[in-house]
Amino acid sequence: LVSRIDRAEPRPVGDAERDALPPDLKDRLKVDNGRYYRGNDPAHPEVGDVTVEFQQVRPTTVSLLAQQAGDSFQPFQTRAGDAIDRLQVGTATADAMFQAAVAENHLLAWGLRLVGFFLMAIGIGLVLGPLAVFADVIPWLGSIVRGGTWLIASGVALVLSLVTIALGWIAYRPVIGIAVFAAAGAAFVGFTYLVRGRRRAPNREMMPGTP
Repeated sequence: LVSRIDRAEPRPVGDAERDALPPDLKDRLKVDNGRYYRGNDPAHPEVGDVTVEFQQVRPTTVSLLAQQAGDSFQPFQTRAGDAIDRLQVGTATADAMFQAAVAENHLLAWGLRLVGFFLMAIGIGLVLGPLAVFADVIPWLGSIVRGGTWLIASGVALVLSLVTIALGWIAYRPVIGIAVFAAAGAAFVGFTYLVRGRRRAPNREMMPGTP
């Protein structure tokens, strides 16, 4: 628990601390800007020179969410299997610490969802990539297929990501799960119309003009 206190500050050393070292070690060290330096010249370091500096954490007030075990603490195991073990520097109420933990979990969850979406889009795009290579035989067709490939990959990844998120929500908050399912359906419909529109556009350009 002590290692989680992140209020470390520099602990400078001086000649008094150096003089207290064993003679064989003291003779090899210099004091430079509150640090120990072993080498010829701190202003011109060379390969093999060593700098040693210290940090300290002063006694401070902390707030803790955990289970007391004798004269120490241990993570509290919930019925769901999660472990609650949180330390915060300063004085904070239990409600404030739980709210901060929930906010961090929400941020982490959305970050993982975005990462999953991008990875899925990249994976689908790589699977469909050979289509653009074959279409490069005709230059203008290759550029169209390449753009359409990433459009399809992004659309499919968006729909599948929303479905995955909805499945995760449906057991805990059915209303949110159903809403996300509806969003996935709307994204699928919009993506379908967009792809059809892009397919029709090249056909119109290739049709001869009417005199």
